[in-house]
Amino acid sequence: MGTKRKQAGHGGENLKRFKGRKSVQAIELAAGSRYNGGVWKDILQWKGKRMTEAIIFDMDGLMFDTETISIPSWVKAGEILGYPITEAMIFELFGMNPVAVNAYWKEHFGDSFDCGAAMKLHLDYMEDYVRENGVPLKPGLITLLDFLKERGYWFTIASSTQRPMIKMYLERAEIGHYFTDQIVGGDEIINGKPAPDIYLKAAQKLGTAPECCMVFEDSLAGIESAWRAGMKPVMVPDKVPADAVTEERLYAKLKTLDEGIELLIKES
Repeated sequence: MGTKRKQAGHGGENLKRFKGRKSVQAIELAAGSRYNGGVWKDILQWKGKRMTEAIIFDMDGLMFDTETISIPSWVKAGEILGYPITEAMIFELFGMNPVAVNAYWKEHFGDSFDCGAAMKLHLDYMEDYVRENGVPLKPGLITLLDFLKERGYWFTIASSTQRPMIKMYLERAEIGHYFTDQIVGGDEIINGKPAPDIYLKAAQKLGTAPECCMVFEDSLAGIESAWRAGMKPVMVPDKVPADAVTEERLYAKLKTLDEGIELLIKES
């Protein structure tokens, strides 16, 4: 992608690997008449915003179903260290970068809690699982990536996960070829989501104005982060549904990632 628009590639071969999924062409035809998927707000409400040039993806819970793996990994870390880490606590971590996660554990368990040991146990569990089982892709991801590539959109990832883990996930999922080194990890910024820093950094790397960026997110903190960055927040809910405040922030809410194709076609 980069700061200069590249000639769009063709992703037809990738589409053939996913039988049963809607083709880009079929989605385009459907979008020409009506939209039956998620919900978006009247684009006139967003007048003054420029047309979308770049897409920024969250990763965990949005591209990959890694949050399902994250729950038992944190519970196991708590058991080993002797602390009662609950599923409800883990839900609150979604969207946080490592600094915020450490602060969260200190707040709940006190200074005696070994954040470094807990994080290592968590990451080791996640890495072992992914290396053995691969990364479960969320529905519609490949179809959307192929569409973006074909149409010449710039796109990247801005995730609270550390950059080395992001690259490992991309390799294991065999989709690393879609992305350049312009991805942003949670270890590259100080203020994590819901602060806007990570998305502003991603836009800077892409050489794109924030108002030209559409962000795909699944977490409440991530939507808030994108909104504060002055971007177009699109939610594809995973474990946690949108609350009233989040609903007001949204440019659109979709059921699956490939519904984003219809949104982009309608916008243009």
